[in-house]
Amino acid sequence: KDALPFVNKALEIDEKEWFIWDTRGEIYFNIGKYDVAISDLSKAIKIEKHDNSYYLRGLAYIKKGNKEKGCKDLSKAGELGNGDAYEAINENCN
Repeated sequence: KDALPFVNKALEIDEKEWFIWDTRGEIYFNIGKYDVAISDLSKAIKIEKHDNSYYLRGLAYIKKGNKEKGCKDLSKAGELGNGDAYEAINENCN
């Protein structure tokens, strides 16, 4: 949470880097603001498809009760190389 002002400043400087959106999405996920996390992670994915963004967005969807979208994102994260995604699928999608 303490990093949020720094990440916001980074986004003011450059909104075109996927990893800044990914970082802010992860912060929002970790503090339980799932709607904002999903929005930021979607922006990250639009810039560059990265396993971490799909993984976190999938978990956020699941936390919000949208298992279908969440499991789809976790599957994509696994395809992109995120090994934790398969564990999350086993815990949440079967």
